[in-house]
Amino acid sequence: MRWLQAISRDRATTSGAPNFAYEMCVAQVSTEQRETLDLSSWTLAFSGAEPVRADTIERFTEAFAPCGFRKEAFYPCYGMAETTLLVCGGIKETLPILKTFDGKALEQNQIVSADAPENGNVTLVGCGQIGDEQKVIIVNPATLKQCSSNEIGEIWVSSQSVAQGYWNRKKQTEETFKAYVTDTQEGPFLRTGDLGFLQDGELFVTGRLKDLIIIRGRNHYPQDIEFTVERSHEAIKDSAGAAFAVDVEGEERLVITYEVKRTQIRKLDVEEVVSAIRKAVVQTHELQPFAIALLRTGSIPKTSSGKIQRHACKAGFLEGNLDVVGEWRQGDKETRRTRGTRGTRETRETRGINQQQQAIQEWLVNNIAQRLALLPSEIDVREPFASYGLDSVQAIRLSAELEDWLGRKLLPTLAYDYPTIEALASYLGQDDNSVVGSSQVSIAPPRLATHEAVAIIGIGCRFPGANNPDAFWQLLHEGKDAITQVKGRWEGDNWGGFLESIDRFDPQFFGITPREANEMDPQQRLLLEVSWEALESSGIAADSLAGSLTGVFIGISSSDYSQIRLRHQIETDAYAGTGNAHSIAANRLSYFFDLRGPSLTVDTACSSSLVAVHLAVKSLQSGECDRAIVGGVNVILDQELTQTFTQAGMMSPNGRCKTFDASADGYVRGEGCGAIILKRLSDAEKDGDNILAIVRGSAINQDGRSNGLTAPNGKAQQAVICQALANAGVTPAEIDYIEAHGTGTSLGDPIEVHALKAVLLQGREPNQHLWLSSVKTNIGHLEAAAGIAGLIKVVLCLQHEEIPPHLHLETLNPHIDFQEMPISIPIQHQSWTQGEKTSF
Repeated sequence: MRWLQAISRDRATTSGAPNFAYEMCVAQVSTEQRETLDLSSWTLAFSGAEPVRADTIERFTEAFAPCGFRKEAFYPCYGMAETTLLVCGGIKETLPILKTFDGKALEQNQIVSADAPENGNVTLVGCGQIGDEQKVIIVNPATLKQCSSNEIGEIWVSSQSVAQGYWNRKKQTEETFKAYVTDTQEGPFLRTGDLGFLQDGELFVTGRLKDLIIIRGRNHYPQDIEFTVERSHEAIKDSAGAAFAVDVEGEERLVITYEVKRTQIRKLDVEEVVSAIRKAVVQTHELQPFAIALLRTGSIPKTSSGKIQRHACKAGFLEGNLDVVGEWRQGDKETRRTRGTRGTRETRETRGINQQQQAIQEWLVNNIAQRLALLPSEIDVREPFASYGLDSVQAIRLSAELEDWLGRKLLPTLAYDYPTIEALASYLGQDDNSVVGSSQVSIAPPRLATHEAVAIIGIGCRFPGANNPDAFWQLLHEGKDAITQVKGRWEGDNWGGFLESIDRFDPQFFGITPREANEMDPQQRLLLEVSWEALESSGIAADSLAGSLTGVFIGISSSDYSQIRLRHQIETDAYAGTGNAHSIAANRLSYFFDLRGPSLTVDTACSSSLVAVHLAVKSLQSGECDRAIVGGVNVILDQELTQTFTQAGMMSPNGRCKTFDASADGYVRGEGCGAIILKRLSDAEKDGDNILAIVRGSAINQDGRSNGLTAPNGKAQQAVICQALANAGVTPAEIDYIEAHGTGTSLGDPIEVHALKAVLLQGREPNQHLWLSSVKTNIGHLEAAAGIAGLIKVVLCLQHEEIPPHLHLETLNPHIDFQEMPISIPIQHQSWTQGEKTSF
């Protein structure tokens, strides 16, 4: 803070520091402190002495832009004391050059450009053009031959500013200052010990040669691993750790040492932090750490300028004199399990597998444990092989050793067809071994499509003012309005139905690293939590679904999280794509629960979740799946869509859905998530499931060229209602209650009501009453989750045999006529008891 205060106070124009100093400013300077700074005079912020991170440039710029700092002020450069001092730098007051490259290629010292910073790609920062008085070449440090234009090598420098050598250190002077290219004898050059490459005259530095970690022939830059570690758990202190390699029985192994934040020391859960680090490093770098040491705040070795001393960290680790507050090493006697582990080896071993499968599973567990220097108790037989850092080479070796042990031929790719120990053991241990290794798939006979009814056997929800179905029913029963003004998400006084603690999520429970969780749209997080709760409601153990024909059908339409990232130019990483793609909303559930049925996301705007229900019903009836997780989700993180809808005249000025009322003037947005578990009725009855409600039939359509792209069409609504009744085998007069769409617009409500009247009054006697209501009066319009919210309300009404009061109705819309018709809107509680008659 004092550094920035000096720049602000003295109106400095030029100042700089290593990359870590900018990181510290972002992490440690509070919002209140930033408000006291004026950095508009700072026109040259040089950054050197260590690799410059693109992420640091973006984060620092975003954090201090309100103070007048401009991204153009960043001046990445390269130099060292031996070159007294600068080798190259950019052009003042121009944007830094950021380029993205294929991360896998960089590990092999190859330079391959990439389009986007995702899927393991790496964004590097250019350190400027080489001046006329400097000669810089890139040399293979092993062969001392000059590298080709697409290779990474050691940076060699020759110029009049290079020093003559080290005082009274003749041998080191010869080795460092008098290097010659072996094939051309060009020289002498200074060997900088830094790795990098030149592209279009721009120098890119990738790391230090002596710090490079080489494991199984792949190059890993410690700063990349450190970047991953820092974002793996909130307890890790930024820019306060080191990754390095140590020799373990003749093999290079990865060690990570990192300080813990001072505020986390007393409540430190070592096992949780270690688990998060291991998972992040395995997923991002395909490396299994050998040891992780968590250090006391302020104890890691640093230079006088504040740079981390990796070699001192390594020496301290080997000598055992680091100030450790928690440590883990492969092969520790203590058994470690994370909350995300679903079940234990003991419970899985008793699930009816035969002796051969049991023996193969044990062999695989012991082999992988020995290969990775882990205890067998640390191996989860249902985790993918990749989660243990087994790359393609090791997977093939594992297959070869298994082949020798079994004494029969196996395909080397078997570990990819059966990616877990449990799956591979189950396959190889089949009594019929004639096709082992052939990866043949048995084709099941086609199931005849039926119009069988579908049972709802479980529900879960997170709605405004209600975190579960019981709380939701209480809200409905008491006639509560959950609409409030926005608090803390953005400036302004917009009304809406908001969830509490939308930012809270336990990633470890779902086997997700905190780093990946940060990149995930909160809508995906909600779906994981609510789907789990729906399964608990149904009495289905999550473990029992693995490998089953369970479908996932999810309605989702908003992309606020992605839009915020884009607007603030947040640099993406490997998880950003999957964390924000709508398709992954369903796919992540299928992946987590290991489901093999259809998995798809539906975006049909406000009808998304009901269309998802329709598709799930059809899938069950056709035999594509045997059960289905169906849901909808909507989260409001930004006011942009609200402003858009306001300009279109869709929003109610006073923030209420006054459905069917004469004063209806638009709707209010709401957020939430709902999920239901579906089964064919005959299967649910056979399995003894608790059947909450039955879906008899459903239908979908579109209104084509109506009176405007977003305008409703009464005739189309009549058609879809008729089709749904026909599919259900139910007559219009049998319907007791309608949960209407009911957005609360002066024109939309009458159109919907008139469509309902045109169909549902057919054949209806005066004593056959029809109740009409909308949950939007309680929680607002949940858009993609609106349909599932209404459906869950109806299920709860059936369970409690009660129709709760419809809110905000004082004077009926004059365009709606119920006179002399058996239709009413319940403004008070209404009993829904039918005796022997089925309720529809």
